[in-house]
Amino acid sequence: MDAWPKAEIGCYPWGGAYRPEAYGICCAGPEALYVFLAAREEQLRCQVKEANGPVCTDSCLEFFYQPGDTGYFNFEWNPLGVLHLGFGKGRNGRVHPILEDGETFLLKLGQWEEWRRTGWWYVAFQVPFSFIRRYVPTFTGEGADMGRGNFYKCGDKTEQPHWGCYAPVKTEQPDYHRPEFFASFNKIQ
Repeated sequence: MDAWPKAEIGCYPWGGAYRPEAYGICCAGPEALYVFLAAREEQLRCQVKEANGPVCTDSCLEFFYQPGDTGYFNFEWNPLGVLHLGFGKGRNGRVHPILEDGETFLLKLGQWEEWRRTGWWYVAFQVPFSFIRRYVPTFTGEGADMGRGNFYKCGDKTEQPHWGCYAPVKTEQPDYHRPEFFASFNKIQ
């Protein structure tokens, strides 16, 4: 398995002084990407319970992944394990991809007892290559170039709204749907 180094979500270009510690890790296995996202927060907002709902308004961790020259996926999770998933070339015109029978994303979700004890919450999930190929048929999952993307931490309606990223996004307002600012996953340091 090829592991990319831990990507610290340490760039908070918008909002106030609240900057929760957060990071993402992605590994490429033989048939899937494995992603781990974690954040330390004293208070959590967990209001969204419907799939593809506005989880970015809750305490949220996000992984945006562009496996080729076409569109990109956005995987957005709240602490309840609710996923907002989209695919497209930009903010507009995105579709909500559907898993086929037997496919799954969620592998493990942090437990409330652990969060109460340590302040950390996390989500571990997989992205099967077969799923990626349905939207990007040229994706092989092999070779040195595994694509581009970014890791994000946000909470639009939390007690302390915040918007953080691994690779800096150079816009005046929070906007994660900006693939021109994605980092190469071969260069995460």
